[in-house]
Amino acid sequence: MNSNQNLILRVTFGEVKQKLIIDDPQKQINDLKKQIFKNFLENGINIDENQVLLQDEEGFILNESETIGNLLKTNDIVKVVQQEQKQNIVNQQQQQQIVAQEEQQEQLQQDLNQNNDPVEAIVVLFDISGSMGGMYFKEEELSRIGAVNAFFSAFADKTLAFEFNHIVKLVWFESFITDKCDFTNDFNNFIKLVDDASPRGGTKCYDAIAYAIEQLKEIKKKYPNIILRIIALTDGDDNQSKENPQSLVNRIFENQIIIDSFVVNNDCVGLKTLTHATNGRCYCPQTLAEGMSLFEIESILSISHREQKEYPKELQDLNSLKDKPFDTDGMKVVSMDVQKIAVMKKEEILKKISQIESAPQNSSSTSQSVNNTARILKELQDVTAQGDKLNFKCYPTADDIKTWKILLYGPKGTVYEGGLYILSYVFTQNYPFRPPKVQFITKLYHPNVSRGGSLCLDVLNTSWSPLLTTTKVLDAVSVMLQNPNADDALDCNIAAIYKHEPELFKQNALKEKLEAASPSEDNLLADILGAVDINSQEYLDTKKELQTWLEYQKSN
Repeated sequence: MNSNQNLILRVTFGEVKQKLIIDDPQKQINDLKKQIFKNFLENGINIDENQVLLQDEEGFILNESETIGNLLKTNDIVKVVQQEQKQNIVNQQQQQQIVAQEEQQEQLQQDLNQNNDPVEAIVVLFDISGSMGGMYFKEEELSRIGAVNAFFSAFADKTLAFEFNHIVKLVWFESFITDKCDFTNDFNNFIKLVDDASPRGGTKCYDAIAYAIEQLKEIKKKYPNIILRIIALTDGDDNQSKENPQSLVNRIFENQIIIDSFVVNNDCVGLKTLTHATNGRCYCPQTLAEGMSLFEIESILSISHREQKEYPKELQDLNSLKDKPFDTDGMKVVSMDVQKIAVMKKEEILKKISQIESAPQNSSSTSQSVNNTARILKELQDVTAQGDKLNFKCYPTADDIKTWKILLYGPKGTVYEGGLYILSYVFTQNYPFRPPKVQFITKLYHPNVSRGGSLCLDVLNTSWSPLLTTTKVLDAVSVMLQNPNADDALDCNIAAIYKHEPELFKQNALKEKLEAASPSEDNLLADILGAVDINSQEYLDTKKELQTWLEYQKSN
């Protein structure tokens, strides 16, 4: 929330109702409480503020140390609750939290007991040979090893931020090949492993690849379904290996290992050829910023997020790949193809709600699935009941009630105001014990949203609770748009511009909104409904509802 944007809140106390203007949403809830009682006193209502608490319209107690703008938005209802109700509410919510925590712990234990194998095994080959002491292209104050060190840190940091289920092994190579750590998913400590890297010796890049192949073959025995990868961070200058691309390619292909390479020197034909033979990518970033930005793309960090992830069916002749240029574009991230996915009709939603309400409740695994669906349908009911006043609309997809399209209206007072953003919202199998997976499908220029649409949001990570709802999550998304956090960014380039060049940030965000989030009515309906006959009643009804909702959003 911008600090200069007023909030209008609707305060209720029994039969008393009043509107309250908050001129600084960055103040704490405790300050809001004092302002409410000051207004009450001026109107002849004398209440001991120590004998009451504040609730939001869903009945959640507002933490007095929290920022107003983080919990409330314009037109929200704030309830003032007296002492005789206070302890009952506190006890009830404490009990709900205890039950939720117990259920969450039980679910965590079930997860541990289930097969939770890593998805990808990655050997990172880190070049510390003498040639890595050379200058990194035109950046005079940065060595090649310094650039690679930064790339490595970005890889580890973003893999951790995106919570990919990977295990990673680090190998240094020069005249010798050295294990720095065995396969691990502890990325916090992994980042520190290159702190003492210094250039020395010759280069055994191809021998290091041969070593990585053997390590990956062993891990495959333990996890038969795991994806095998090698990430090479090097200048590509091999001068001591016994191996060569031709001797390696068959072993790489037999084990279906994908190589991605990030090189800091233009001369690396052999490694580039090997990389492309595995359907991997070979990048040669000319600046540090360019290289760092690559490691903010989900499809570079994870094979699972690549649009084209099948391994080549046939081994290509390496000579035919020698002239293939370096890759320059970030790989397209897999996302919902909104215009190909139909949404569920209203009568079908009502039918599902009716069926779930009449389903018998028991402790079987079937019941767990039923309860999961019942919770989702209840949330859909609650969202629908609030009508146009929410700045988002939810559309369950036709084939899966657990996958929704979300249409979000850009929050007022921000550069995103009036933008129409499509998000995918997927309820996990263990929902509500695990958070939903939320992704922007519409491009958005924001430091806390990756190029692939992933969000950096606490409520979808460490702050998740089974008590949270879709409304709370999407409110948090709006708050994120109102308050970019450049210190916890998924896109560091945008974060730097936001911090140091605010006018340029605004221009870029507005340009992105105009290009990506300002669709025509027909295109917007196609994004929402998928391939639906424009003369159908479903299309016409949705069009009318959408027009009414948009008018409300613009005028309130």
